[in-house]
Amino acid sequence: LRPGAVVAFLESKMSASVAGIHSEPHSETYDRINRLKIAVIDAVGAHNDMAFRLAPTFVAAVLPYPSLRLHAYQDGGPDAVIPRFAATSLKSMIPMLDAHGIASLTDLEVDEMEATMVEELATSGGMLTAPLVVGACATYSGPSG
Repeated sequence: LRPGAVVAFLESKMSASVAGIHSEPHSETYDRINRLKIAVIDAVGAHNDMAFRLAPTFVAAVLPYPSLRLHAYQDGGPDAVIPRFAATSLKSMIPMLDAHGIASLTDLEVDEMEATMVEELATSGGMLTAPLVVGACATYSGPSG
């Protein structure tokens, strides 16, 4: 990095997507999707809570302590985007679900899960909360010493 460069990351805390918090009223379908995504992240050795690890990661990389912002996006109604986002991200993980023996799903089954979430929102007037996201940003001042 050059001095003056801005370093920014956006990471989620998937482990915060728990029943009783991520949907109102409770969506078993959304809960299942979140549990499957967390299982894949854990199976490949990644951190499902990387959002809360950003500050120490910046410090370990000899960057300034970052400015941090926590965001929780909520959505509901007929044009809600969270069902599409959840389904699309789960579809991208289908090969890993199978490879790690977590679940065997098809694109069609995930499409059905998305349709179920859309229907649940339409009939209940409910809300979904996307996984918590932390944005971390710092300006690199150059090598120390």
